[in-house]
Formats: sequence, C-alpha cells, structure tokens
Amino acid sequence: SESGFIIWCRLWCRNNSLDLFIKIVGKVMHKLYVAMVGLPGRGKSTMARRIRDGLAAEGINARIFNNGDMRRKLLGAESTSPDFYNPDNSFGREARELICRRNLEAMQDYLNGDGEVAILDATNVSRQRRMMIENTLKNHPVLFVECMNEDPLLLNAFIRRKADLPEYAEYTKDEAVESFMKRIEYYETIYNHIGKEKYWMCVDAAAN
Repeated sequence: SESGFIIWCRLWCRNNSLDLFIKIVGKVMHKLYVAMVGLPGRGKSTMARRIRDGLAAEGINARIFNNGDMRRKLLGAESTSPDFYNPDNSFGREARELICRRNLEAMQDYLNGDGEVAILDATNVSRQRRMMIENTLKNHPVLFVECMNEDPLLLNAFIRRKADLPEYAEYTKDEAVESFMKRIEYYETIYNHIGKEKYWMCVDAAAN
C-alpha cells in the first residue's frame, strides 16, 4: 500500500541501508519504479545492479533500463563527444529526452506484465527531468535514489572505469578521462539535488 511505502521510505532514510531497502520493498510494494539520480561516475549503475540482484534474490522480478545503453545503440560514437551533453546543444538535449521517454514506455510495459520493479539507470539530475518522469509514470510509485560520492579515490576509480568503455575505443586513456570530465561539467550546470519529489532518498555510494 502507499502508506506502507511511506513507512519503509522513512526506515530507509534513517538507516541508509541498501540491504534494508531490498528486504522491505518486497514486503510492501509489488509494483515500483526506481529512478537513479546523480552525476556521471557516482556509482549509479553499480547501485542499480545491486538493487536488481538483491531483489532477484528475494524472488522479485526487477529489470534495469539504461539510458546510456540505448543512447550508444541508437547514436553510437556521435554521442560520445562531451558537446552532446552541452545544455545549449538542442540536438543532444532532444535526443536524450527521446531516449528517456522510450525507456519510460518500456518500463511501463514491463510493470504492466509480470515485472515488479523497473529501474531507470540514468543521470536524471535536473528537477525538470524528474518532473517529467513523475508525470509519465503515474500508475505506480516512483522512488528517486540519488547516489552521492565524496570519496576522491573512489570517484577517480569510477571515472577511470568509464574511460574503458567501448565508446572511448578511439581515445587514449587520458583523452577519455578528459572527455568524461567535460561531460560531468555540463551536467553540473543543470544539477538539482533531490528533495522536492514525493519519494526520494540519498545513498552514499562509498558506504553501500
């Protein structure tokens, strides 16, 4: 029930425990959207996989819908350039919006079937984007999970791991890191922390 959902959200916020999230969600909510939030390289994909795998271990059907995977499939190397993420680049902005909407449609189809938890793995850093998600996914609760990472060593490791992705195959390691850092800078210009959404919580990627 929705009241039960509110209770376990409060439990999660007090304990900030991923294990608690996994154990409680199956007892209270049987249909749920989870939308990851955070700058690139903050551990969102790692956290999304941990949530999915933990829920699967509890017998809950969960699936990840990754905007980056769809972007690479549809646009290829064209979307690797940091300028694609410049908020003033109308083509990149509209392409990212379309990709997100396609994944939201796929998530709805999944929960309309035998799916129980659909996880959107994407940055979702702007309040505007999160409002669009809330306004689109109205048939079940949407929980926004913001991944924070203030550990410089861990953050550097995440970023260098991103530089090893196939989309950077034509880059040197240093060029890939520089390109990815520029992408982060563009996202920082539109970044609004969560707090105004109906259901939300922050997770320390280093602690979880």
